[in-house]
Amino acid sequence: MPEKILEPRVDALISSLRSVGYSLNTAVADIIDNSISAHAKKIYLYVQQEANKLPFFVCIDDGDGMTADQLYEAMRLGSHSPDDQRSETDLGRFGLGLKTASFAMCKKFTLLSAINGNVCAASWDIDEVKRQQAWKLHIPEKEEYIHLPLFEKMPETGTMLVWHQIDRLASQQTSNFNKELIKLKNHLELTFHRYLAGDATVKIDIYLNGRSLKAFDPFRVDSYATQSLDIEKIQIGEGEEDCITITPYILPSRWKCSSEDDYKKYAGDGGYLANQGIYVYRNKRLISHGSWFRLAQIDNAYQLARVKIDIPNFVDNEWQVDFKKSTVKLPEKVKNRLKKIIGEITNRAAMTYRSCGSMVSSNNHTNKEDNKNFWKLYISDKEKFFRINRENYLIRLIGNNLSEQDSLIFEHLLRLIEEDLKQNQSLLLSNLSNNNLSDIENEESKSREELIEEGVALYQDMLEIINSAQATLDYIMELECFASVKDDLYARIKDRH
Repeated sequence: MPEKILEPRVDALISSLRSVGYSLNTAVADIIDNSISAHAKKIYLYVQQEANKLPFFVCIDDGDGMTADQLYEAMRLGSHSPDDQRSETDLGRFGLGLKTASFAMCKKFTLLSAINGNVCAASWDIDEVKRQQAWKLHIPEKEEYIHLPLFEKMPETGTMLVWHQIDRLASQQTSNFNKELIKLKNHLELTFHRYLAGDATVKIDIYLNGRSLKAFDPFRVDSYATQSLDIEKIQIGEGEEDCITITPYILPSRWKCSSEDDYKKYAGDGGYLANQGIYVYRNKRLISHGSWFRLAQIDNAYQLARVKIDIPNFVDNEWQVDFKKSTVKLPEKVKNRLKKIIGEITNRAAMTYRSCGSMVSSNNHTNKEDNKNFWKLYISDKEKFFRINRENYLIRLIGNNLSEQDSLIFEHLLRLIEEDLKQNQSLLLSNLSNNNLSDIENEESKSREELIEEGVALYQDMLEIINSAQATLDYIMELECFASVKDDLYARIKDRH
């Protein structure tokens, strides 16, 4: 049968490679994958822009380093097959990431590597490749590469990548460029949070323009208020670790966070609504998040629900991991197992959300009893006992303005008060029954002025926190403890404020 070899047009192919959908965030993340695969412990990133010039990017790591032949192979498009067997810690996929991520951001990039001080280098220049219509790799001499930006930071053993001019950000003004850096920081702190925190095979330190990145855990596992549901594993191989691990979480509601800022921090870019759903990790590196994969609808009631799924790198084909490592597709057998888990976690999340909603609405007096009562009566088969009402507006107000550590201490204090009352309530009731009622009334009459002043002081303290005079006054007027002095207290507050 007649055959004809059709070589792709070099200029058309390389232009297509520049338009595969990378952003600065995903491109830099792909570069970091290579450093981690090379066993780097420290990765230094620099994205800088000089006046009237295009930005440049430099990545330096302390990984294994490469010989010249290894470096040239790394510069080859498709240097690895996705069918190749990879080590368990390898974050690569198609052998395209370094090249496609770099081409997407700039027209020329240089890769340098060293082992014990022996440096080798190679460059791809898109304009030259197009001009010559050939994939001719440029091999710079020492006199050339020593003048590259930040070459003085090149380690004795390790690798350095330079994007000479990031033309895809050429239209960005300085203010927008700074915003891009903030987005990049947030993206990397989320994508590699398990490596940054030491929750992966190794702990990695990543620096962006000299500043250490901090792990951003989307599940808040360090918070006492985060609800963790049962872990489920799906065996996919013979080895003990050959499994997919599913861990559902429900994040703390606003009322269990130490402050409004603390609550908003863990919303992530786009807010809680956009960041609910399934988080897929490949070798502890985040691949995809912010979707239920059509197993549930994006819903306000589910916004605190997040499901962590860990997959190994040998299931890439089944999960259809793309070469940018930014999207996946759930296999049918996994979807079937997830349906029950997601049904349970969304129901639990909806209950948490509705509970949070009722507390918020109590500010508008749609649930006045829960808002003002300090105690709740619980009845079991054997006993009756009181618990402090955590829905009480004042108790919530205090708790929400404490640090996380102080919030824990406050909760312990409430529980100790409850337990003390439970142990001594019979004695307390007995003492009350023996008191003279007229003495109690006289004592209340004597302390009327003190009670009014207590209400005024409470109003002043609350006002500093919630910044709403009317809401604060409305709440205090509903408290049963001020019922006997309600009119005088209202007049006193109005007179002073």
